[in-house]
Amino acid sequence: MEISRREKLNIQFMLLIQPLSNPITTTQYSMSRTVATAKPKQKKLSWLLLLHYYYKHHGLGETEVYLHADNCTGQNKNSCMIHYLYWRCMTGRHTKATISFMVVGHTKFAPDWCFGLLKQRYRRTRIGCLTDIATVVNQSAVCNVSQLVTREDGTTVVPVYDWTSFFAVRMKKLTGIEKFHHFYFDSKYELLKQPWTPDPQTLPDKVPPRGLSSERQWYLYKKIRPFCPFESQDVTCPLPTAYIKCS
Repeated sequence: MEISRREKLNIQFMLLIQPLSNPITTTQYSMSRTVATAKPKQKKLSWLLLLHYYYKHHGLGETEVYLHADNCTGQNKNSCMIHYLYWRCMTGRHTKATISFMVVGHTKFAPDWCFGLLKQRYRRTRIGCLTDIATVVNQSAVCNVSQLVTREDGTTVVPVYDWTSFFAVRMKKLTGIEKFHHFYFDSKYELLKQPWTPDPQTLPDKVPPRGLSSERQWYLYKKIRPFCPFESQDVTCPLPTAYIKCS
């Protein structure tokens, strides 16, 4: 991602976000299954929430962005991602946005190196909770910095917004996205169904986490708790307060 101050960022829409201007700063997001939303079709929101949070809290004041991602249609290469980048240009957050999707079979780039260093540390560390994961990320290498999506007590750090519904009523759905590898946007690009001047301060409705089902809570308590470090058992696998309904 190239920005006006000659600084560059490189973004991988999963766990890693790495600014190329400072290769020793890679943000890795860690989340639990309790963050999952109630709608299966909203899984793509997970990647947008990380990207939106990163721009808001870790952005460098860039005006033009160049993004690279793999060809996964469920996560990156979809209308929701295209609409989001266009919306950022419309609201003045960026003046131009370009996203390029890597060719199948050639999807390894700089952030994968940082993730590999994390895996090396992860294999040698006993982990029992999200805090342990954050510690492993921070200790794995100077290029890795942890960012929790939720805390152990269930507090949400990175909120989930319903971008899909927000854009569906205002923007056209792109067809044949899989055939293209490069997309370019600015505020003049036309994707609207009807005239719309978005308020930069207006965001989509928040999507509340659905949490773990009672069945999953009891599974963790009965099957996983014995393998969890003692000091983390009541954090990761506490005694469930809900009971499973018998049919």
